[in-house]
Amino acid sequence: MIKILGIDPGDSTGLAFIIIDENKKPRLDRARVSKDLSAIEYNDWIVEADYVVVEDFKVRPGNAKKGSFDWSRMNTPKIIGSIQTLAKLSQKELVLQQPSVKPIGYGFAQVKYQKGKKGVHIQDAAAHAMYFAVKRGLALPSTLL
Repeated sequence: MIKILGIDPGDSTGLAFIIIDENKKPRLDRARVSKDLSAIEYNDWIVEADYVVVEDFKVRPGNAKKGSFDWSRMNTPKIIGSIQTLAKLSQKELVLQQPSVKPIGYGFAQVKYQKGKKGVHIQDAAAHAMYFAVKRGLALPSTLL
């Protein structure tokens, strides 16, 4: 049994904990949204996971030039740093993924991806976990959500 925690970090952080059985069949074990900006609230999930998969954050020059980050508190990179620290303390493998892999992860979970859709933090977290699991050869594409 393999346990993967997918995380879509932000002011509302999506968490999806998937378990993969010996036949490489994944299932969503639990999911939630957290407003905790320190990641302490879900550290027990990090400790329990075999792998922690997190959507990365990079400042894209085009957005920065448009002023998208003016006066921003930059909570997402702060949360990612907290998750990295907690994962390291728990000796967990942490994988950062770019947002661009989400549509493929949704496909692996056999869910239609809708670009820009709001309030899908849990689904995004699950998509990141599925992308990792399938690409790493740990799971087969399967209905997850």
